[in-house]
Amino acid sequence: MSKKDPKKQHDQRQQASDGLCATTEELTSRGGLLLVLKVFKALRLKKLADILFRLPGSNRGYHNGDILTTLVAMQNEGARCLSDVSRLHKESGLLKRIGIRKIPGANTLSRWLHRHGHAGVDLINKLNQKVIATTLQYRQVKEVTLDIDATLIETDKASATRTYQNHRGFSMMVGTLVEVGQVIATQLRHGYVSPNFDNIGFIKTCRKLLPKGIRLKRVRSDSAGYQHKVIDYLIRHHTEFVIRVAMNPSISRRIAALSGMDWQRLRCKDGSLSNHQWVACFKYQMYRSDHVFDLVIQRTLKPLAFQKKRAAKLLGQQPVLEMFVDDTDQYDYHGIATNIKGRNNSEIVHLYNQRGEHSENRIKELKTDFAAGRTPCSDFSANALYVAVCALSFNVFALMRHGLPPRMRHARASTLRVDLFGLAGKIVYHSRQWKLKLPDGYLSLLSRALATLRDHLGEVLPDLQSSLIQQD
Repeated sequence: MSKKDPKKQHDQRQQASDGLCATTEELTSRGGLLLVLKVFKALRLKKLADILFRLPGSNRGYHNGDILTTLVAMQNEGARCLSDVSRLHKESGLLKRIGIRKIPGANTLSRWLHRHGHAGVDLINKLNQKVIATTLQYRQVKEVTLDIDATLIETDKASATRTYQNHRGFSMMVGTLVEVGQVIATQLRHGYVSPNFDNIGFIKTCRKLLPKGIRLKRVRSDSAGYQHKVIDYLIRHHTEFVIRVAMNPSISRRIAALSGMDWQRLRCKDGSLSNHQWVACFKYQMYRSDHVFDLVIQRTLKPLAFQKKRAAKLLGQQPVLEMFVDDTDQYDYHGIATNIKGRNNSEIVHLYNQRGEHSENRIKELKTDFAAGRTPCSDFSANALYVAVCALSFNVFALMRHGLPPRMRHARASTLRVDLFGLAGKIVYHSRQWKLKLPDGYLSLLSRALATLRDHLGEVLPDLQSSLIQQD
């Protein structure tokens, strides 16, 4: 008979004296994560991944559906790197109840990303297409607005190159759908690639990934998309566009030729007239372009000149600056190219400015909340697949968020991880069913969230059923 370890016995006695003890019961500190996992399961993405991805080399290998489910779960849980999967091993009881046979480790996830690479990106796009189709069906949307934008990922990985901001990293193109707040496509590029490289190709990719029956109504972009090929393509396909203009001498001469009567005060969103911004519009055609479009010019009084004008007004003196003096030292000019009819110039400016919420904030969520800004692998293609999985995880979260109570529908993942996902409970087997037992306060919160989720998404996700939870 082996002797007991004296040090272990001492530790056990010390823990007992401190009021600590071990248990073999299945506990979880992420009970609310069940919401995302049930939406993922109801979408049947796990089974579809097992069909689409290449089978493991042996019958003892990890199933592709288990690996993908683990990645989605850990990214929604808040993982920053692949090694954070160790936190999910502590939640094995919860994950097993939604069908994960075996939770892989960080090395397994890395090998899976390297093995599938760029080919896996196309397969993830197919899964992503199903998530977006479900969300569009729920929102009853038939026409969508596409926002495209480029962002940089700073990293020192072996495949990273020097970017235009003089640091090593990658460039990433992101296409977001305004109506549902989801990412339809991502494209990882080398750091040296310019943001205006092949934007027309990316737009075509996003259009191709749209679910059947959904029309691309409008495209918005910053000045990187101001290219004659992009504008000609959109006009030929009867697609509206709102694109920031890269100012050039030709446009500057046209602005200088505008008279005071051509400028109108910018009408703010609340209906008031701005006292330091004006708008004007004229027809314009780019060099080598086949089409003419409208060019909306926004003129803004520079801060110093604006302060002088306000000071003169407060002192009761004659304003130092005339209202319509075309002086480049006094004004900043910005142009917006568009072919939209039926909207005035102020509405076009506000429509473009919405990119801040619908595009830039979605990219911020993708990079910050779902770790797309931290590439885990040294191989470029593996990182491209990882970024695509991050977009899939974000879209599943966004779909789930549409079905939450009103006060939670606009919350970021970082907020819901604290208020909803981090619910402690115990998993028990009772009456031939697995149940999640929660304290009273947690129970009411999660029950309301599950009930709202079923009411809103039940029609588009028939397999979505509430988990069996009960009060502790």
